[in-house]
Amino acid sequence: MSLLYIGLLSLFITLIVTPLVILGAKRFNFIVMPKANRWHKKPTALLGGVAIFIGFIITVLIFNNDWSTKALIILAGTLFMFISGFIDDLKPLNPKTKFLLQLLIAAVTVSFGVHMELGLGPILNYVVSGFWIIGIINAVNLIDNMDGLSSGITFVSSLTLLCFSLIANNNFLIVISMALIGVTIGFLIFNFHPAKIFMGDCGSLFIGYLLAVASISFQGHLNLDPSLINALYIPVFLLGVPLFDTFFVMVERKRNGRSITQGGKDHTSHRLAYILQSEKKAVSILYLLGLLSGIAGLLGYLYPGIIQFILITCSLIIIFSLSFYLIRYAPAYEYNLKKEKKLNVSKTV
Repeated sequence: MSLLYIGLLSLFITLIVTPLVILGAKRFNFIVMPKANRWHKKPTALLGGVAIFIGFIITVLIFNNDWSTKALIILAGTLFMFISGFIDDLKPLNPKTKFLLQLLIAAVTVSFGVHMELGLGPILNYVVSGFWIIGIINAVNLIDNMDGLSSGITFVSSLTLLCFSLIANNNFLIVISMALIGVTIGFLIFNFHPAKIFMGDCGSLFIGYLLAVASISFQGHLNLDPSLINALYIPVFLLGVPLFDTFFVMVERKRNGRSITQGGKDHTSHRLAYILQSEKKAVSILYLLGLLSGIAGLLGYLYPGIIQFILITCSLIIIFSLSFYLIRYAPAYEYNLKKEKKLNVSKTV
């Protein structure tokens, strides 16, 4: 029953606070204006991450009973990621400054024992874990490119996170998972298409950090042998959609001679929307893929060996097939303005 209370409290707080944040954002002109390299077509309130963070942190402070050093470090890292994202939303930070802040927070987190056990020695354990945290922070940030996408994917990933938390019997991770489920449902009501508010970096960065550290905090509680596949299998499948989108966009931008850090409407979601002629359908398919990825992660853990091998093989086939399909039938919009115009016209019909 306490699980239900955790989810309901975080949901209730987010439902109350989000409309207030929308009013405040409009009052003080924290509005995201449409741009050529952005997907949305109308001015939209920013700083939705404030409501998400308030709902999350209040719930955790009330229900959490694990105040160990690791738990405190994770909560401190969450706070600092929220603050850095909030500052970036108010006045964009230099990319190098953002990276250094993320590197510092990741390094502190790892140094206090939140890291993978790769079976490759302590130094590699720490280095890989640190870059995993930084990578997931930015992957969740990058997938926040369409109404309801990042919040919905966070909800789906949090469901898988909850399952592993229950298996591991880790109260801290259970509270985090349920709190994230509640706040993302509450926020999604205002963020789904047509969005009334965006979460901004103050939301995506702290959520990315939480998912990153939570996804590597199971290993000591799941009786897994220290090995590369055991260390990476659960985190990768738990966050399959953000990881796929990040690598897909990086490879495609590099292949087309563009900067990896350059924004654009060339993400998985944008291409699916072009193919399906529907933003909602594109987002819904990515929700489904995220759910299937999470289920594959659970099945691979419960049935290691041949089942795990089959799931990995099937996943690789899906990844390469989807990549080919997106490249073949939905070229990046910046290189095909006529097709972009066609999609925009169809959306207004």
